[in-house]
Amino acid sequence: MSLVKKLRSFIVTDPDVGRKVRVIGLKDEVEEVSKVLQSVALFEVSPPREAGAGVLREVEELAKLVDRASRLIAEFMRRLGRQRVVKLEYLPPFEELRKTVRSYVEDLERDLEEILGLEAKIVSLEDKARDLALVRRYLEHLVSQRIGLSLRDLLFEGDEVTTLTIAGAPRGWRTFIDECGKVVHIVSLLEEENVVVATILFMSRDRDYVLRSLRSHGLRTLDVLRELGDVGIEECISAVSREVEKIEEEMRMARARISTIIERDVERLALLKLFVDNEGERLKLLSLAVASRYAFFVEGWVPASQLQRFVEEVYSRSRSCIVEIVETNEEPPVVMRNPKPLKPFEMIPTFYGYPSPGEWDPTPVMAYFFVFFFAFILGDAGYAIGIALATRYLLPKLVDNPESEGFKSFQKILYVCAFAAAVFGVLMGGCFFGPHWWVPSITPHSPVKCMPILITLSMWVGYVHMIMAHALAAAKNRRARDLWGFVNELCIVGIMIFGGMYIASWLRILPIPYAFAKSVLLPVALACLAGIVISRIKSMGGLGAMLWIFDLTGPLSDVISYVRLAALDMATMLMAYVFNNAAMGILASMNHALGPVIGVAVGILVGGIIAVFGHIFNIALGALGAFVHSLRLCILEFGTKFYEGMGRPLSPVAVRVSRYVTLAP
Repeated sequence: MSLVKKLRSFIVTDPDVGRKVRVIGLKDEVEEVSKVLQSVALFEVSPPREAGAGVLREVEELAKLVDRASRLIAEFMRRLGRQRVVKLEYLPPFEELRKTVRSYVEDLERDLEEILGLEAKIVSLEDKARDLALVRRYLEHLVSQRIGLSLRDLLFEGDEVTTLTIAGAPRGWRTFIDECGKVVHIVSLLEEENVVVATILFMSRDRDYVLRSLRSHGLRTLDVLRELGDVGIEECISAVSREVEKIEEEMRMARARISTIIERDVERLALLKLFVDNEGERLKLLSLAVASRYAFFVEGWVPASQLQRFVEEVYSRSRSCIVEIVETNEEPPVVMRNPKPLKPFEMIPTFYGYPSPGEWDPTPVMAYFFVFFFAFILGDAGYAIGIALATRYLLPKLVDNPESEGFKSFQKILYVCAFAAAVFGVLMGGCFFGPHWWVPSITPHSPVKCMPILITLSMWVGYVHMIMAHALAAAKNRRARDLWGFVNELCIVGIMIFGGMYIASWLRILPIPYAFAKSVLLPVALACLAGIVISRIKSMGGLGAMLWIFDLTGPLSDVISYVRLAALDMATMLMAYVFNNAAMGILASMNHALGPVIGVAVGILVGGIIAVFGHIFNIALGALGAFVHSLRLCILEFGTKFYEGMGRPLSPVAVRVSRYVTLAP
């Protein structure tokens, strides 16, 4: 994984996209295969069906592929010459294996065709070299015997007489002479242990008879003499020697080419052998079963990252099943895959929808901001402890099945949010009375004075959150090759940053020199504005000339909506402040009315009841508000800028044992 992708995974992740597979097996193994599919908990299954003609064709095609691969293995192994142990540097994953095998088979068939052509060429060259070597010995014999023949006289066809130089086995030569001795005359003869070479002369009218007799006795004409031209015998001997050397070099190059092809193909042969060893016996059994309609198949979806594991489980527990990748136009389901600490937070984007295949899963970035928003809105250590206790002891009693995965994820989210709120509360100095840490001079008794600071902080948070949302939208459009969508979102980010900094300098909110802001920031912001207008016109036509304005007002209204963080925070603080003051007021009034002893006791009792129930009510209301509004900001304000959520989840069959069982009429 590249560094950029690793860094991106801390913000958004890629969902695991389902691959459609078909499991084909014997009917006897339906029950066992069903158990396997349940135990691996990876397969979203459709009901098993009897294998029909379509499945039969697929099995037959796969069997043909195995046969082709087996034939190639046999052909190449015959030429390999010795046993080899090959280490596969690349072992394709299951979903690519058969496609790779088909490609390798086609490549190896072409290579085998080339090898066969080279071998045929070598055989032809060997025959020619053997004939030339024989011719050279015969010519040397003619020179040594001082027989006055020219090269032309050795193969001559005239109107009256014909001469041929022939070669063959001694036995064939003898039977030929016995048969044709009356019509042929031996001009020259070289007899060796295994071969006879002779020049014979006969009348041209007997040509057909002589040629038939030669063929019938296994003798052949040394036609290679015609290729040597009309030269002298001594010169011809030298030419033959050179031609033999040339042929031997051609044969050496052809053999070297064959060795190169075989060495190049060794790893591909090893992969084919691995494929045949794994699929061959299964296919033999399955082909018979399918042909006799004694097979079944079941289709479903498996997460792409778990496909290899799924295949290994099926193959290890079945003697005949095979798994096929099914090419389909259906929209595949997805599995959200995030680090274990973030798994519970996958609930947040799924409130809006599951990511589509190829779409980013925003769980990580939504989780960070959701926890931050929740802690910001609540911001009280006492309330955080109350939420944690309620999550542990009260909420399980309010649901039908507290052991469901959804409820457990909800609990984990609340635990993390409660911890974050407790940290905020400690930093703020708030415990049942509200935050005040950023203004030390303001006491908890004056929470209203915190409002400007809370509003400012909320809007800064919203500003950063919206920049990130539009940046992700730009990245999404770039990934989708939507040029003008990318330009539009990028310019929105630019105008938020540079235009926002210019306005902050103009209003003296940030210590940015106004001269720099006017000369640098303002031109960049105006360029971004022009980009927004142009991109809208390009993508929407004339309507875009009017609608671009919403690309300015939209982010502004979104940022302002984050003021809800301050409002909810202040509401929680003020209600806590009211309940505390009410309790303290009752204590003071009881002390004044009933005396220091009875009055204090009654005041503590009544004030305590009001404080406890008031804070319990405020905890429930604050937790509900913090959860709902954090969810709203993460999904509606943030997620909708780049997240479509039009996918569907993969629902694998699995054995799920729970103490809670739902019975419905």
